[in-house]
Amino acid sequence: MLTEQSEKQRQAAQLLVRPDHPCTLREMSELLEVPVSTLSRWRSDPKFQRYLQQMSQRYATPQGERQRIWEALVAQCEGGNVSAIKLYFELSRQMEEQAPEEGEEALLEALRQGAKEVWGNAAAL
Repeated sequence: MLTEQSEKQRQAAQLLVRPDHPCTLREMSELLEVPVSTLSRWRSDPKFQRYLQQMSQRYATPQGERQRIWEALVAQCEGGNVSAIKLYFELSRQMEEQAPEEGEEALLEALRQGAKEVWGNAAAL
């Protein structure tokens, strides 16, 4: 079902479900270059609502949190943030060294701590 959405719809859904990126429909419209009426129509579409529900579940689980933090870290790396790049390689090395059952919680905690060091406030992720 996730592939049924257009790229603009996927981008809109990501903005709608992320608690760290609250914006109005008008702001979202300008950002995505889509009319407000189109965003409103998408929001009332049952298929889009199901997609939103799937996306929100992605962010509501520990795996979703880890993925969201990892995506934020990668974005910082791609932007040239040297501290983020250093953290990325450090965390990658730690993941390789840990047993799978130990790694899940340890990785999540390391990502949280690293995010605090790089950005100051992990709650903003």
